[in-house]
Amino acid sequence: MDIAHKNQIYEKLADAMITALENGEVNEQEAAQASQYILDHFERLATKEALIMFLEELSNKYHTFTSVLVEVKSEEIFKDKKIQSLQTQLKEIL
Repeated sequence: MDIAHKNQIYEKLADAMITALENGEVNEQEAAQASQYILDHFERLATKEALIMFLEELSNKYHTFTSVLVEVKSEEIFKDKKIQSLQTQLKEIL
C-alpha cells in the first residue's frame, strides 16, 4: 500500500471524526479515544488486507467510521473488477 493512498484514508478518518463531532454524534471523550486508537494502529498497516481489517475493527468500535470502511471496500472491489476486465481483454488479444 503506497503512502499517498494511506494518507488519503487517514484524512478521510479525520474528516469523519470532525463531522461526527460537529454533528454531536460523538462527544470529546469518544473522539479522543477513537483518535488514540487510530494513532496506535494506523502507522503499522502495510497491506490492503490489514487496512480493511483495521477499518472493520474501527467501525465496529466506533460507528462514525463506517462510511470510510464502505468507501475503501468499494474502491477495492472496483479495482479488482477493473483488473479482471483488463485480464480478460488481454487474453482475448493474445
